[in-house]
Amino acid sequence: TYLKIEYKHVCKGRRIVPGKGTETCNTEIIDLNKKHKECPLCKSQNSFKSKIVGYKGFSDDFEQFIDPTEYDLIVIDEFHRIKEKKTGWTQIIKEAFRDVIPRKLLLSGTAIKSRPAEFFMGLNFLDPKTWNSQHDFGVRYCAGFEDTFGWKYDGASNLEELYERMSPVFLRRLKKDVLSHLPPKTYTNIPIELDSAESKEYNRLLEDCVKIIDGKEVKEGYLEKILKLKLYLAKCKLKRVIDFIQETVDSGEKVVIMSDFQEIAEAVHEHFKDVSVIHTGAMSDVTKQESVERFQNDKKVKVFSGMIIASGVGITLTAASKLIFMGFAWTPSDMEQAEDRIHRASTTHDNIQRVTPYAVETIEEDIMELLEEKAQIVGRVLDNKAIKKDIKNADESILKSLFGRMGAK
Repeated sequence: TYLKIEYKHVCKGRRIVPGKGTETCNTEIIDLNKKHKECPLCKSQNSFKSKIVGYKGFSDDFEQFIDPTEYDLIVIDEFHRIKEKKTGWTQIIKEAFRDVIPRKLLLSGTAIKSRPAEFFMGLNFLDPKTWNSQHDFGVRYCAGFEDTFGWKYDGASNLEELYERMSPVFLRRLKKDVLSHLPPKTYTNIPIELDSAESKEYNRLLEDCVKIIDGKEVKEGYLEKILKLKLYLAKCKLKRVIDFIQETVDSGEKVVIMSDFQEIAEAVHEHFKDVSVIHTGAMSDVTKQESVERFQNDKKVKVFSGMIIASGVGITLTAASKLIFMGFAWTPSDMEQAEDRIHRASTTHDNIQRVTPYAVETIEEDIMELLEEKAQIVGRVLDNKAIKKDIKNADESILKSLFGRMGAK
């Protein structure tokens, strides 16, 4: 069955009344459209004030309707999708179920991705009386502050108190606790040094970003410049990593490559075309699943070239015990989700290897630090303790022998 938000629109434009001059139109429309551009009566543009008034149910292919009042328990999987107050997904769930169904169970493998603010809508859904003010929550637990653009709730504060307050309604189980047979993970960071020509081009791209920060006029936005930097560094690293991937292929092992740019994923696939599959968001669901099945079942396929986000959830890649990150997501949970594609109950390997090449003295070191900071915040919110990972740093020259040793184990 399907539910859609119902809106009430009231026109605040002016209309001409013969003999009286003009008055507020006040035309009302109740429908499923989020907004109306033009009033059908007074013809005013963008004059409607809209608000949610409820929801409407539609039958499925079997002519079945859902009536929330008939249920006393609702279970919502992937509840982190309701973290944003204004999304249609969140509004539908809130309007249709929050105050109607008394018992609620929210499930997620990624309760929050990087900051406490993401928790509020879930807590409000469970207990709107206790968690009744997003602003108060933001000020108390998100280091909220007001600037010239309004209130910001992107920080973290009083996390131990938040953990204690959440405890009565929050149950967390880690994979290591419920799947004790899973092998350990080994984390290895590989520093990559740019050569003189690469450093020169990197510094040129970096200068473009600095121009934006300094307010100088450029054609592209800051994020676009940052993405150009990240893509360039990924290309530089790929020149070195190709040899490491080849070593793994030659040894008969399988390896997963996770990129943050489709261009890099395609380059990996093109280089190892005869023994690789590709998996990106640009592909159909059917084609993506075919890639997963070939990697898992075809002994000739040794390389899975995927994307951190598009390939990071909902698939199993346990034919491999090694994963190389060719780039970085913006949140630690997205990275962890991606690496867990090879760390699942069906694995038969004794050890899981995550390798992260990074370009030294570049923004990649800053990104790694920021991801670590976010991971610590998530750990303190969810577990009331810091996250500890034994991460080894290795010189790029030993990566081949490193893979060889892991294979021997």
